[in-house]
Amino acid sequence: DDADAMRNRVINFLEKGKNGFEYSVFEGSELKGILPETATNLWINPDGDSLNFFEDVDDKGYGDLYMAKAENKFKPELKDSDVYNVEYFYKDGLFYSKDRSESDYSYSLFKDKEKIDDDITNMQGNEEGAFVYIKDGDIYLYKKGKKEKIGSAGDMLGVSAGVSKDKFIYLADYSSKYYSGELYLYNKGKNEKIDDDVSMVLSTNFDVED
Repeated sequence: DDADAMRNRVINFLEKGKNGFEYSVFEGSELKGILPETATNLWINPDGDSLNFFEDVDDKGYGDLYMAKAENKFKPELKDSDVYNVEYFYKDGLFYSKDRSESDYSYSLFKDKEKIDDDITNMQGNEEGAFVYIKDGDIYLYKKGKKEKIGSAGDMLGVSAGVSKDKFIYLADYSSKYYSGELYLYNKGKNEKIDDDVSMVLSTNFDVED
């Protein structure tokens, strides 16, 4: 709709911004706050009621992560320091990474200064506060503050569309030599094997399932 289109235009504009710009935040004609001109890497959450950005980013890409909420008149508040990236948004906040490894690109995942897990890769999620990731060759599901080991990932994680309605599809024991793995459906706590020797998942649509 028109509101979503406008929000997307604002997001695109902010993401294309460069250092040296000063961003002013208005509600109607009332000035609600000004983000420092040094702010980089801006994100806006799905509801459009908070902005997140980095300041004082060092030469390795780590910086101070700030959040500016509409309810606080967009006054920037420090969320955490030595943060590498914002990994995932959800309605009430965000997950972000620290301690990124240059060798295998793994990282520690945090939410509000609380460590969720370390040495993780291939994080994917699209349901509020729920996602899947790989650690030590295994697939994990994180939801509502709890971690659950799902199965063996093999050489990679092949999830089509993250987590939706307590479901997701993944390739277990994937082999980079044979470019295939075993296809499973995780459905509300149960794993159901669908097929063998699967190379990739093209798409899913859980909205049409019961």
